[in-house]
Amino acid sequence: MMGKSRLITATPHIWQKNIRKVRDANKARKPPEKPQTQIIKIEDPETAKVLEQILIYLLKT
Repeated sequence: MMGKSRLITATPHIWQKNIRKVRDANKARKPPEKPQTQIIKIEDPETAKVLEQILIYLLKT
């Protein structure tokens, strides 16, 4: 009887919350459809080198 009472006490909003979590997890597993890229023009060569190193680091991780 206790097993049935636990099922009855689960309200619809709890189920909706759990379904939302699964949808969010499935969405997170998919790669982005359109990668967003931007071209940044930088006059200072030192800044360009630093940004390039940051980008390389981020792409490796």
